[in-house]
Amino acid sequence: MEENNNQVPTNQPLQDKPFNGAQAPFQDKQIICAKCAKPFVWTADEQRYYKEKGLQHEPKLCIDCRKERKNLAPKEIECIKCSRKGHVKGDIPGTAAYCEPCFEEILEEAKKKGEKIEEIRD
Repeated sequence: MEENNNQVPTNQPLQDKPFNGAQAPFQDKQIICAKCAKPFVWTADEQRYYKEKGLQHEPKLCIDCRKERKNLAPKEIECIKCSRKGHVKGDIPGTAAYCEPCFEEILEEAKKKGEKIEEIRD
């Protein structure tokens, strides 16, 4: 079986590859949804938008699965740091998560230490 070396693996940081000293144009790319396993096209315009917004990774979910995730009913959680009760939207495992104030505190601490935390917000 022959490998296609022209495809960038999913979930890799976006990079403009030089082409004769200029940046390569974005091209539509087919990705397999991590939730429903259906292929979807990540358009050149969407890639450009991600790059402009500083987003580092390709989408993992197709449009339908992203919409479904955003439309989930809020889930009740208990903050694993301060035990405060709260609600989150999204498909998180279990009921343990950080409340918004604790999460913001953790992000600030990580930034001070120079650590990067990948946050997922709807």
